[in-house]
Amino acid sequence: MKPCLCAALVLVALPGAGIRPSAAASSGTTLDQPRTQVAFARRLELRGENRGALELYQAVLSRDADNVDALDGAARTLSALGLDLAATAPLDKLERLQPKAGGPPLQHAILLNRLEQPDAALQRLATAEQRGAPRALVESERGLALDLLGRNEEARLAYSRALSADPSQTGTTVRLSLSLAILQDYGAALTLLQTIANDPGGIEPVRRALALVYALSGETEEAVRIAATALPEQTAEALRPFYAQLPKLTPQQKAAAVHLNHLPNTLQVEAAAAQPAQTTQAQPQSPSYLDIKTPPPAATAPAAGQLAAAGPEVPLQPIPQKPKPPEKPCTSQASGLRFVQVGSVLSMDQARVQWRAIAAKAGTAAKDSTVYIESAAGGRYRILLGAFETADQVSACRAALSAAGLDSLPRRDVGAAERLK
Repeated sequence: MKPCLCAALVLVALPGAGIRPSAAASSGTTLDQPRTQVAFARRLELRGENRGALELYQAVLSRDADNVDALDGAARTLSALGLDLAATAPLDKLERLQPKAGGPPLQHAILLNRLEQPDAALQRLATAEQRGAPRALVESERGLALDLLGRNEEARLAYSRALSADPSQTGTTVRLSLSLAILQDYGAALTLLQTIANDPGGIEPVRRALALVYALSGETEEAVRIAATALPEQTAEALRPFYAQLPKLTPQQKAAAVHLNHLPNTLQVEAAAAQPAQTTQAQPQSPSYLDIKTPPPAATAPAAGQLAAAGPEVPLQPIPQKPKPPEKPCTSQASGLRFVQVGSVLSMDQARVQWRAIAAKAGTAAKDSTVYIESAAGGRYRILLGAFETADQVSACRAALSAAGLDSLPRRDVGAAERLK
């Protein structure tokens, strides 16, 4: 009897191991039924086999053009394959078949953002919101659409609403940090990235975003160095022309570049024609955690969590300073001067308190520097040290601050800045 038992076990195991659909159909099984094919397609999709999944979804739709699961899957896989425009067709049909569902218009808005059609995306997001789509996802996509339209302040508020609804959204946090960098609030961007730097799965996105923040500030070399900690060295070096173009763009173009990796056509040609720089030395293996301070290689890296741009405002005794005669506002745009940003706050009173805390910690690193306050977009005030005439002077100042455990950013795009009194 034992041989018969073994044969029975083999026969039972065969279906679980996989049968070709044609064989299954001839055996009277249900493997060729739409529901089963959709389930198999979903499994392929989850494994990243999007082409195979798309074929199964299309096979289902060839027999049942109104199968909502197949339409939904076809839209997802087309988008995953980079065929965003083609993916809008099944989504249009889904919206007609499911007039009360919020998912289809939300997916449609995501695709429209990727196609750089933010006005149309905002319309679909309004529909998704009315139909009860998750608020966190709706607001995150709304923020991206507003960024693409150059409405950066409104975008920042939308991202904030998204994070209020779901603080765990790493992608939205990265989007908000990049939006702040477009607003030239680099200190706030770094602070935000610090909050997710050591989250599971957050290290690589943060490194990529950090490189973009430095590139937006005009620090191409630093951007390439940071990118090399997240990407192969040759890939990071190939991004140099892209990074170099970012400060030249309008706010709308910057948003498309940092969020979607899209450059205007004329700049794409210029970036492609740029000569590749010499290969730099190999970077050491990245650690299993990330500290957002990125000083020059010769400087001592400060401990994690000590961002000067957003550290706690510790009340300290005023530091006596010699009175200085009033001067005209200093601008870097006309004179080519350089500055080092060490803080970003919401009022002049906070700027004074914050500077006292920074100066106490910096010690001799900031002893000979003049402190300026720049009024920035969004009602913020930036604390600047300067003014410096050369990049070497800026690097020396930043290295000294980093050795004291303070983060800083190089600045050249300073408007009117007044000395702190």
